[in-house]
Amino acid sequence: MQFSHFMIWWTITMVIAVGHMAIHELGHIFAALAVGSRVKGIGWGRLGPYTVREAVANPFMNALVALSGPAANLLTWYLLIGLGYDGHNPRVYCALFLALFNLLPLPCSDMTRVLCCASEDYPKCSGISSK
Repeated sequence: MQFSHFMIWWTITMVIAVGHMAIHELGHIFAALAVGSRVKGIGWGRLGPYTVREAVANPFMNALVALSGPAANLLTWYLLIGLGYDGHNPRVYCALFLALFNLLPLPCSDMTRVLCCASEDYPKCSGISSK
C-alpha cells in the first residue's frame, strides 16, 4: 500500500500534535505539584490526554494549574519561533492552536476550569467537598 503525500503529512502532524498535548499535560502536572496538589493519574479520552489531580482549596492556585497547560504550549510556540521555524510549520501552529483552543470557554477546556475558579460555585464545580 502506497501512502499519498496527504497521509504522510497527516501522520506527521498527528505525531507532532500528540507531542504538544504531552507538553500541555506536563505543564499541568508540574504546576499541580508546585502548588501541593497530588496528581492521581494521567489518561487518554475522546479529546486526547488528560490529568486527574486533587483540587486545592485556593481557587487562584487551581486557576494557575489550569492555565499552565496553555502556557506550556505558548512557551513551546515562542521557543520554536525563536529557533527559526516559521508559522506554517506544523511544529509551530500545533503548539499555538492547542494553547488557543484550550483558552476557549468550551466544556472540558482549561478556560472553563479557570471560570469555575472565579465563580461563587467554586467548591461545587471544582469537586471540593464542603466537609
